[in-house]
Amino acid sequence: MKNFLFAFFIIPSICISQQRISGSFSPSENYTFAFLYKATPDGVNYINRAKLDSLGNFSLSLDANAEPGIYKIVYAIPPEENNFDLIYNGKEDIAFNFSKKNGAVFTESKENKLWDSYLKSLDIVNQTISNYYTQNKTDLAGFNSIFKTLEDTQNSYEKLAKNTMVETFIKANRPYIPKAYEDLSTYSKNLKTNFFVHIDFGNDLLRSSSFITDHVTGFIFGLSDKTSDQTYIEHTGILVNALKPFDPNIKSQILELVWLQFKQRENHDLANYISDKYLLSIAKSTGNKVLEQQLINYKNTSLGAIAPDFEIQTNPEPLKL
Repeated sequence: MKNFLFAFFIIPSICISQQRISGSFSPSENYTFAFLYKATPDGVNYINRAKLDSLGNFSLSLDANAEPGIYKIVYAIPPEENNFDLIYNGKEDIAFNFSKKNGAVFTESKENKLWDSYLKSLDIVNQTISNYYTQNKTDLAGFNSIFKTLEDTQNSYEKLAKNTMVETFIKANRPYIPKAYEDLSTYSKNLKTNFFVHIDFGNDLLRSSSFITDHVTGFIFGLSDKTSDQTYIEHTGILVNALKPFDPNIKSQILELVWLQFKQRENHDLANYISDKYLLSIAKSTGNKVLEQQLINYKNTSLGAIAPDFEIQTNPEPLKL
């Protein structure tokens, strides 16, 4: 009888401690499975998958011992392009509606809803700042009002997020706020210089998410209307300066991301510039032979490089070309 009573009281507590991740994909005919991964600074670990029903809905139970952290939902292939992050604190269920147009809109989970709300609020203020400068306004009252709103918005969300996981992201995302009036040229310069000030590149939570990747690629390729190589070099220099205090392996990981972006865009000159000026020496110093060889091979075979020697098997001797 004692054993029965023990089980009676313990089993419900285990069930209650388990959390669920559920979602709805639209249009339902475009999606079949939802794959759940636990993200780490070094990659992702497969957790589970669920088949979507005819309405595009799914639900997954997380193990009671599932670690809090960043999880990813993969919904199509290629997986690196068709996924999004979830903040899981181990204390609440997560639910969302997903569509290509709107992305993931969270309907359950205070942490994820707070992050979404914060980003939308910041977007509104940033649009107001953009309008102010685009319309060539110079009035001090308007300037002060806009940036006070920006500061108040940031501070209020930091207060709301206190002692939560999302607090790390909101603080890392803190925008540059001028202390006095700045014209567009000055503001743009200071915005770039201070872009990474609040980001701890060594923070495992940030590194497990897409936050750092999104910020780095957004800064290098999206912060300026100019797309000249000189602009990219300037932006890369600012990033490298921000990375100075951090471990060489972290520097390598982030600069490899930038190198891959230039490689994918077939900008051979900039890819090799990143390699020659920064990345190759880091790869050598950290003993990353795989990356070192990739960089060397790419440079030797990129457009404009002298083709490496190769042999053709002929008789009686191989022919070297």
